[in-house]
Amino acid sequence: MEAIAAGLGNKAIARRLDLSPRTVEVHRANIMRRAGTTNIAELLRLQFTAELGRDAGNYIHFGA
Repeated sequence: MEAIAAGLGNKAIARRLDLSPRTVEVHRANIMRRAGTTNIAELLRLQFTAELGRDAGNYIHFGA
């Protein structure tokens, strides 16, 4: 996800992880399918929202 969020393409991710570009393509498609997204922007929005929700649990809220 970090590499996708960084805007790296399949070939760049493949080089970084020592995989074939086709393997990266399949993994990316599986991630998007499981997340229920149809494009990278939607996937990143979903990740950002999840991170915000996770970080919100670390704060103490006082008052009503």
